[in-house]
Amino acid sequence: MAQNHPHAPCSVCRCKGGSSANSWKDCRLVAPWLGMLWKPADWNIWEHRSPCDLSKHLPGLTAVATCDDFMHSKYLGTDMVFLASCLWLLCHKILPHFLPLENLKLCWEKTNATYKEKKVTDRYRGVTELFLFQRKRGGPKLKGRASQVASLAGPMLELWQFYVDPEVLAHRQIKAWLKMNVFTEKIESK
Repeated sequence: MAQNHPHAPCSVCRCKGGSSANSWKDCRLVAPWLGMLWKPADWNIWEHRSPCDLSKHLPGLTAVATCDDFMHSKYLGTDMVFLASCLWLLCHKILPHFLPLENLKLCWEKTNATYKEKKVTDRYRGVTELFLFQRKRGGPKLKGRASQVASLAGPMLELWQFYVDPEVLAHRQIKAWLKMNVFTEKIESK
């Protein structure tokens, strides 16, 4: 819909390039461009909007009606981080062994059993190292393909329910997220 115009390179907000006060390079939580999201009426009267004929013929179609695709925003985005964080918590804080690698072995035995029971075909295989989810810098994040991440949602819920303390509020909240994630997968597959 929107073109990469030097005055406004983003189709969702009015950020600017370069070193202007509204630069997209400003990543602070208080960056000025964060408060400059387009509203459809403003975008429609903007002189630099896309000349694409679709927006002229379809009422309501503007650059504001954009969305990242499901695979990148969910599987390769939030799920990669959240599921890896669950594994990190299990291996480093919750499970009984002193060594996280020993705890990972416990997790993977249970995960493989769930994979077999649910007949999951696109799965992680041969997980024996923490680098699957533990990065040298930054927080936990899974490696792998979107289909592998997607197929880990159910086994992770089973794993979480099996090992965590239902009396701990944070554990219950994580379980609720995992349940909703599995529910979302069932909706998507219909």
